[in-house]
Amino acid sequence: MMPAGLTNEPLLKNISALLENARNKAVVAVNQTIVLTYFEIGRMMVEDEQHGESRAEYGKEQLKFLSKNLTKKFGKGFSETNLKQMRQFFLSYSICQTVSDESESLDTIQQSPLINFNLSWSHYLKLMRIKDPNERSFYEIESYKNNWSVRELQKGLFFVRIRAKLLSNIPYRRITNRFLRVNTLRYCQVNKILLTF
Repeated sequence: MMPAGLTNEPLLKNISALLENARNKAVVAVNQTIVLTYFEIGRMMVEDEQHGESRAEYGKEQLKFLSKNLTKKFGKGFSETNLKQMRQFFLSYSICQTVSDESESLDTIQQSPLINFNLSWSHYLKLMRIKDPNERSFYEIESYKNNWSVRELQKGLFFVRIRAKLLSNIPYRRITNRFLRVNTLRYCQVNKILLTF
């Protein structure tokens, strides 16, 4: 037992840092596992659809069947909407994550070493809304490098949309960063959008 008043702050600091690091690594591992699992679920659904008879009707029935049974077995998180998002996730990222030509088979995509997801599922739900693969890749990289939360990612996407809207309304004017900042703020004020930084 330590005498009263005697503390070992450096030891406490080192142990705390070790525990924080371990906790962060565990969160990253869990997120990567979830995202990869959802990607694989999407892949399996797409492969199954390709063997189905009448695709549209078959797909709807399969979604209902899977949703009902997976929810019963694993709890919430497997609604028809979520399953559609997993399918869309595979379709969006299997194309972006492969280097070879478009005729690549699904088996090759599954085995591709390039598939590496570093963000949370919530990040990818936001990123999937971006149609342009290069723009989506840019925001994925920025989110990872800058450790953006989902809210920060959403804020970045919001400002890009506002700037695009402003640019589309001013065809021949020379546009400066100051002009964009002022007009972005003005747009937000007029439309009663609260900006928080």
